[in-house]
Amino acid sequence: MLDLRQLKFFVVSADMGSFSEASKVLYTTQSAISKSVAALERQLGFELFLRGGRGISLTEKGASFYLRANELLTSAESLEREAEEKSSRYVNLAANPGTWFADNFAEFYEMHQDEQLHFRILTDSTSQVMRWVKNGAAELGFVFVFPDDNGQFDYDLRRYQLQFEALRTVSGMLYMSPEHMSGMQKSSRDSGKQMRDILPESAKKAEKLHALRYIQMGQDEFSGEHLWQDKETGDILEKPDVAVITNSDHIMHMMLKKHLLANISAETFYQYPDGHRPGIPLACGDGNIQYGILSRQNAGISEPAARFAQFLRERLQDR
Repeated sequence: MLDLRQLKFFVVSADMGSFSEASKVLYTTQSAISKSVAALERQLGFELFLRGGRGISLTEKGASFYLRANELLTSAESLEREAEEKSSRYVNLAANPGTWFADNFAEFYEMHQDEQLHFRILTDSTSQVMRWVKNGAAELGFVFVFPDDNGQFDYDLRRYQLQFEALRTVSGMLYMSPEHMSGMQKSSRDSGKQMRDILPESAKKAEKLHALRYIQMGQDEFSGEHLWQDKETGDILEKPDVAVITNSDHIMHMMLKKHLLANISAETFYQYPDGHRPGIPLACGDGNIQYGILSRQNAGISEPAARFAQFLRERLQDR
């Protein structure tokens, strides 16, 4: 009898063109995959792969068997997902933390509260959201992707057998406390000055943006090794001096409100009147930051998750 684990080792090896690369995707050793495929070949009575110094390629019979094995695995995975969905009451979603996502989820839930839906919402870094989606802990992930991370991100998509739907490109943004932003906007209306010319008192004393201290979400992509640049002046920000690291949105908002700390995050998706930006736009390296949806390849998603994804698509289109 054919073993589903053997079939998966074979299919992933064929997809990756290498036992070594397949071992990275499947979190096992190259030797284990090679032995499993060899045992499958003995059971079938023919070779599945041509083995060479540059990797592996399917034989004629191997290519034919691959099609049938792939269909069988897809059917088995579909049955597993259906069983999981029936046994679970929750729609599992994951996202980078942020007020815009939280506000829109709350609005979506309010619109559908009569349906008695159940959700589990996880928030963390893009890399962790990818792992949750890959492992099935989340059906969909809503994340930011940086231009200088594209190579690693594309590799991880292939490695984890995920797909990414880009919804919007955004700039970075340097935020400060709401009171100081309000003061900057008022002064700007009164005098016509740019926000950077009327920074809060702490920044005036420091005279340069790089002297600001920051609060960042723990392990977020925005506090990584990125080259941040003021989009209008071209000034380069030095590596942020992060005074506080947290995984709490509430602490983030309270510290921004009560202390003279700054935060680097994505440009807001909220609409603001002209001249009322909530921060200073930043460029990241040589490209824009992408915001979009992560999902598993060839995997169906629940109807509520699909509706929420469409809800966010429409919100971003209306912006």
